[in-house]
Amino acid sequence: MTTGFVRSSPAGELAPNGATYVVFDLFGQTMGVDVRHVREILAPQEIARLPGAQPEVTGVIDLRGRCVPIVDLASGFGMSRVEPGTDARIVVFDIEAGERRCQIGVMADRVRDVVWIEGARIEPASGRGLAGWDGPGLLGATRRETGLVFLIDIKHFLAARCDAGLLETA
Repeated sequence: MTTGFVRSSPAGELAPNGATYVVFDLFGQTMGVDVRHVREILAPQEIARLPGAQPEVTGVIDLRGRCVPIVDLASGFGMSRVEPGTDARIVVFDIEAGERRCQIGVMADRVRDVVWIEGARIEPASGRGLAGWDGPGLLGATRRETGLVFLIDIKHFLAARCDAGLLETA
């Protein structure tokens, strides 16, 4: 019996048949992340600042008794941070790095939807659409009615923070 759902390839690779992506806006760009890495999507809440934290760590939130760090991904893309608007959401990612597993949140300008994207509709992409950024974290792009969606390997951007022991969870 088939379920109709095709599992994604390992992190950092595109599934040839396609995969399910969470599509969200982040500092003026529309991005998609494999849904396997998304733990949950939250309404904005108070972020507790951490004195002496690394500059990319905005602070932490209390998620059912667990401290989840909020990381400013704009710095990873060489972009300036924008204050969240009324459509902002916190996307909490579940990241594995070596022996560690971390939950790390990112403030998205807006979460658009969760969609299946066929592998044939994904094109190679240079980083020109992301302020000149290019690198292994950019998996490709797909076209939608609203414009381009850049598919990123979120683990590429967050695993080093987890691997360094920053923000480790159970």
